[in-house]
Amino acid sequence: MSLAERLTRLRTRLSLHPREMAEKMGVTERVYRKYEKQEQVPGSDKIIHLLEELKDIDPTWLMLGEGEIFRSNVVSEWKYRTGDEETNALAGEIIMMLNELDQAAIRDIRSLVSEKKKLKQMENMICELQKKFGDEES
Repeated sequence: MSLAERLTRLRTRLSLHPREMAEKMGVTERVYRKYEKQEQVPGSDKIIHLLEELKDIDPTWLMLGEGEIFRSNVVSEWKYRTGDEETNALAGEIIMMLNELDQAAIRDIRSLVSEKKKLKQMENMICELQKKFGDEES
């Protein structure tokens, strides 16, 4: 697989528009599209810029096509569980966004997710109680 094909695969896996990928490489969309069409080869400075922007990308995969796209096992574990390419792309995108956040923001996200889980559990308990007491009244 060529570098152009890997850039395309990475972009689609992250559900990014070519313009967004171009921004991450520090080039114009026109230049980026040339990379994907193999009309131009990105310089090492552009590859480094991309790797700095997308910290979870495995540099060996990007340069040589060896190994997995992402360094983190979270994406491959997610892929194993879902098998759905659209969901996998979303998981990759979420991981990339999380990598860009500071620890305080990550704590806030964990707190919100925890609250959401607790609310869902309470909602399920209420439904079960309504079923139980609804059955007893009949």
